Amino acid sequence: MENLIALNASNNSFTGQIPTQLCSTLPSLKVLDLCLNKFSGSVPPGLGDCSKLRELRAGYNNLSGRLPDELFNATSLEYLSFANNGLYGVLDNKRIVNLRNLVTLDLGGNQFSGKIPDYIGQLKRLEEFHLNNNNMSGELPYALSNCTNLITIDLKSNKLSGELSNVNFSNLPNLRTLDLWSNNFTGTVPESMYSCTNLTALRLANNKLYGQLSSRIGNLKHLSFLSLGKNNFTNIANALQILKSSKNLTILLISFNFKGELMPEDDRIGGFENLQVLDMDGCRLTGKIGKFQQY
Repeated sequence: MENLIALNASNNSFTGQIPTQLCSTLPSLKVLDLCLNKFSGSVPPGLGDCSKLRELRAGYNNLSGRLPDELFNATSLEYLSFANNGLYGVLDNKRIVNLRNLVTLDLGGNQFSGKIPDYIGQLKRLEEFHLNNNNMSGELPYALSNCTNLITIDLKSNKLSGELSNVNFSNLPNLRTLDLWSNNFTGTVPESMYSCTNLTALRLANNKLYGQLSSRIGNLKHLSFLSLGKNNFTNIANALQILKSSKNLTILLISFNFKGELMPEDDRIGGFENLQVLDMDGCRLTGKIGKFQQY
């Protein structure tokens, strides 16, 4: 099948290793989808010989080992996903910059460790970046600011640390989803984050962030999901006053913050026109819960 362009074998129960000679057998291959199977073993180096391959999807299998250097010879790749396997190692191979056409990189749900490398900033076309549910550590690289086309950043459930101000979020005008849940980030929420006016979902819960919410959060006109729980934010009155004008906010999770503070004494809490879920447990708040009333 020398003229085969797309091979979709996803969502079956195929076992064994991914065939090593796919690329030499199918020289015209542009799309290879093997996800949702039971493939095991390592990622075959021969996949790097697919000079025309644009999409490689092999998520939700039982693959193990490290990403082979040869994989980064497939310079036409736009979509690369090995999500939810058993891959490991550090992402220190500079040859990944050969994949300058990458739009989606999904390595979530594996066992990768070490730092997010600076050279990630050379993937200028990147829109989707998933490294969630790994063992990544260290600080966010400033170079992430150079990926100006990013729409989704998903780094939840890792061991990342340092301050979020390492990234200049004002360089990411297209960002819609930022998920940093369950890491070890410290410091305050950087002002540059409020320049991401297209954000619809922001999850910073389960970190070590502190301080007060900035009034600039009102710039996030499209924000519908905001999760800040299990941090050390303060001034509940200020937070409610600021957030009530977020007309599209439907889910607000602020539990285990504002420890022991007094609820605003005004018996009416206006705004929150579309709010459906409000989670404020574990804050040890005192005073009275006012009436949530639309003005």
